[in-house]
Amino acid sequence: VLLNALCSIGVLIRTAEGKLFENSQAANDVLCKEGASYIGTFAELQFRQWNAWIKAGEVLKSSVDLPHQQNLVEGDDGYIELFQEAMAQSCADNLAYILALGVWPDTSRVLDLGGGHSSHACALARAYSHLEIDVWDLPSVAEVAKAQFRNLPQDTRINFQGCILPHDFPEVDTPFDVVMIVHTLHHLNEDDVEQTLSRVADLLSKNGTLI
Repeated sequence: VLLNALCSIGVLIRTAEGKLFENSQAANDVLCKEGASYIGTFAELQFRQWNAWIKAGEVLKSSVDLPHQQNLVEGDDGYIELFQEAMAQSCADNLAYILALGVWPDTSRVLDLGGGHSSHACALARAYSHLEIDVWDLPSVAEVAKAQFRNLPQDTRINFQGCILPHDFPEVDTPFDVVMIVHTLHHLNEDDVEQTLSRVADLLSKNGTLI
């Protein structure tokens, strides 16, 4: 019954003989590590967050923030690394669009806010070596980000700074030409989103670009 159910949603297919099952092409692409669009780590992240997801009804009914909305897997060893890898997987489809934007040739300074997985920053650094890139995210993800930076050429101008939105923005002397906030704002409540965007506006240069 389970195998037939997986066939009905496109995860498995029956072989020509009809007695055996095999992965569909979609399953090979997203659930096998060698697949072109592997999201296995993202799926594991959702599984680890199950105790938070089952409280979704409680969160939706409440008019105030509840502690477990963001405190998803407190004390779970390896969760930070898992989360950042999952975010990199979920952002993979964005990379081609971001790299193709016309702003980069005339851009000098870039801020990736909440981009601790570093997939955007590293892709930009490889494609546009003239860029000076800052990544600001929670201090707890610093080692994850810096591990990715070590795979870049030594002369790459890329830097990580700890930052807790919206109250802990580092001071900068020179504004940024581009600020990216991708897969970040939905983690904040409405007031914090407003404060974050207000601070970002102060960080942007005149005619700067927000992505």
